[in-house]
Amino acid sequence: MPLFLCAVGPLLCGSAAAFQPYVIGEDGSYAVIEPSSGTVLSTGNFFSELSDDTTVYAQYPFLAKPHFIWRTYMDVPRDRLLLLTVKKYSDPNRNCGDGILVLRMSDRSFIDFIEKRCSGWYYDTVTVTGQNKIVLTNGSEDGADVYDGKTFEKDDKLLTFWDPYPNTGCALPDGKTAYRYGSMLSGKGFYSMGDYELVPGHGMRNRKTGDPVTINGTDDIFVRDCTDGRLLADAPGKDPGLVVYDLRAGKVVSRPVPDWSGDWTTRMFLSRGGDFIVGVSLTRKYVPSSVSVEKERVDVGDGKLLVMDASSGKKLGEPELPEKTEAEFDAREEYRFMDFSADGKKMFFSSGRSVFAIDLPKAAVTQRIALPFAPGPGRYNGYTDWPHNSGFIVWP
Repeated sequence: MPLFLCAVGPLLCGSAAAFQPYVIGEDGSYAVIEPSSGTVLSTGNFFSELSDDTTVYAQYPFLAKPHFIWRTYMDVPRDRLLLLTVKKYSDPNRNCGDGILVLRMSDRSFIDFIEKRCSGWYYDTVTVTGQNKIVLTNGSEDGADVYDGKTFEKDDKLLTFWDPYPNTGCALPDGKTAYRYGSMLSGKGFYSMGDYELVPGHGMRNRKTGDPVTINGTDDIFVRDCTDGRLLADAPGKDPGLVVYDLRAGKVVSRPVPDWSGDWTTRMFLSRGGDFIVGVSLTRKYVPSSVSVEKERVDVGDGKLLVMDASSGKKLGEPELPEKTEAEFDAREEYRFMDFSADGKKMFFSSGRSVFAIDLPKAAVTQRIALPFAPGPGRYNGYTDWPHNSGFIVWP
């Protein structure tokens, strides 16, 4: 289904509740999926379709250059999909992040393009707060840029200090707080746009009182994920396992202790909505390099998964993805986490030209979808980027 112009406003171009899911490749290719059978219904490319629209092309000169997609953000309450775009040059060292492409999530219609100064992009992330403020971290000492979610204009009054090297973020439903954590500077801690500030190497403190923010009496917090007001962290001190913490209520929800065959210290996620904890095991491999005769040392997704209930900490199961061969790892066909569904009940992994769907309440693999293109891996500056460029998926 081609892109078309969409008026800015709540759900003016379709409903987010009922739409066909689709998979996105880093070059802007997409495939629309029939959800029950997994059949590909249609294909297209965001960038070429926008370029073919003379009205859009005349208004947005960024389309004159080739691009790839670095990250996406599903703004589910407002039926919007935000795509961080990177401008491509013949010399990959000149590649730079130039903005946010805003589409209607349910039908991929064009809403706007938020242009920024073309700069480094590896640490770019985007978060939308409950008050409809779009927060773009740009990996610079300037911290974050904040844009009005209705006009898409930059609001300098809302520009605030943020750690310039965040891994990810968490906006609370009340819209007043947006946390960042996992800093390369601090390695731990989280902080908000309003009341808190990050102290590099020392976690976080209340800006008004100067007191450190603690969980169970310690500010030595290593955060693994955060979504919809719930934070997942390593249990503080010598306690085993993990802790799920409610940021709004200020209390511990559960203390899960992962028990599974994978290496649970590698990656842990909270599902959209915060109802499930997912463990994704990584295995260290030495694989052929695209830029050197020496093999690259990489941590690859080996397909071992764990699903737990976040509220109770109870283990729900270990979904089984097909075992990979060494030849498949050498060919970069590992398992790469893509995203959760909009309702938070499914999660997806890509491998080669396949996407695997996992039902979280059942802790079971339910679908394998064959695609006409491989959504990942992609390359930046000549290298294969293993943690990212897994392709992206938008599922109701």
